[in-house]
Amino acid sequence: MAALVIERHLSDQALRESEGRFRTLVELSPQVVWFCAADGQVTYCNPFWHAFSGLTLEQTRNGGWANLIHPDHQDAIVRRWQHALGSFTAFEVEIPFRRSGDGEYRWFVVRASPVHDANGEVVQWIGIALDIHERKQAEEARELLTRELSHRIKNVFTVVGGLATLTARRYPAAMPFAREFQQRIGALASAHEHASPQGLAGSGRHTFQDLVAKLLTPYAGHLHDRFDISGDDALVGGNAATALALIIHEQATNAMKYGALSTDIGRIRIQGRRSEGSYRIIWSESGGPTVPGPPQRLGFGSVMAMRSSTEQLGGGIEHEWAPEGLVIRLTVPLANLVR
Repeated sequence: MAALVIERHLSDQALRESEGRFRTLVELSPQVVWFCAADGQVTYCNPFWHAFSGLTLEQTRNGGWANLIHPDHQDAIVRRWQHALGSFTAFEVEIPFRRSGDGEYRWFVVRASPVHDANGEVVQWIGIALDIHERKQAEEARELLTRELSHRIKNVFTVVGGLATLTARRYPAAMPFAREFQQRIGALASAHEHASPQGLAGSGRHTFQDLVAKLLTPYAGHLHDRFDISGDDALVGGNAATALALIIHEQATNAMKYGALSTDIGRIRIQGRRSEGSYRIIWSESGGPTVPGPPQRLGFGSVMAMRSSTEQLGGGIEHEWAPEGLVIRLTVPLANLVR
């Protein structure tokens, strides 16, 4: 009996020490830690929240925390929290909270999960809020720079097309060439817009075949005269489309310089194949100059294309330098393709 009492005493002491360490860790955390009951009523916030918000626990309760959300986001975020409470599903959202000291809105990523008892009933929620304001600012600055670069590139296409037209006016015999050249420039500008992060964000997901057709149009007067796009199609998300656009553009440019598109009769076949959770893209060239073998060194564009295949798509790319034409095989996990 004495041994049981001693064992229980030691167990209780270890539990108190563990709880003390946990409370100290929570109270010293430089991020928000909070608990609430099963119905969403806040029961605890660590000191960081009170210092940041200027609210007491009582002021935070009964939805008081939501008053610190930027008005543009408040209603949508509260609805998402109510949905999580009603469905007992994990909650994660980015929220701009107003800081009490200077009134600045700072972005946090807020995560919460329900805690269940032995019977599977939700008894409380545990949540954290991490300050990501500097990261959001960096993302916005990068997006602004990307938009500015995209705009400047589109302007270059416009200027080049205009110069071709103006020059051809002095040489009437060159007008047919100038018109075709301007059409190619326009198609290239359209493909650039389609493959840019802004274009991808605006149009959502693509299919692989639609994306390829759009990107390759500038390289042929009539797409089907030089390209055969066939096989299984697949949805392509924005991130994957950006990487694929870089790879396709690089291969088409090389084909114009050295491969099938450098001759009048050359053709390129692009096939898509689904198999066991992956999507394989096969690029086959024919009708071009004889391929002597692999190049002695890879150019910058080729290196970037290979890095895109592995780092952005999580796949692999293989080159077969067949004498009759280059064959490229790109394999991408389907889960990565739709991102």
